[in-house]
Amino acid sequence: PEAGQVLLDLADGNLQKVSAKIIVDASNANDPLAVSLIEKMKKAFLAGAISIVHAFNPCRLIIGGGLAEAIPGLVKYVERGVKEKALKAASDPVQVLPAFLKQGAGVIGAAAFALG
Repeated sequence: PEAGQVLLDLADGNLQKVSAKIIVDASNANDPLAVSLIEKMKKAFLAGAISIVHAFNPCRLIIGGGLAEAIPGLVKYVERGVKEKALKAASDPVQVLPAFLKQGAGVIGAAAFALG
């Protein structure tokens, strides 16, 4: 398909309707523009993860949310990228894991805080 055509088709020709889900769906349909946007998003996500690892030195980096669920392999991509590109002292102990609570994380966190 021509770059952006699947995106426009999925958004009924209205750029205001383009959402993350539409970009993922268009990428899955091999729309070149959507594929490029997903790759740029993955690189930005990785850059943010590396910054978090360097700034806070966490033992676990939990990745979740709509995009993490919609893009197959995002967690592995971030894990591999953190191990390859972050400072070794900061990245060696880090585990990069998918979120297990999925869409209920906010509600469960709020309930835990309220009960805490």
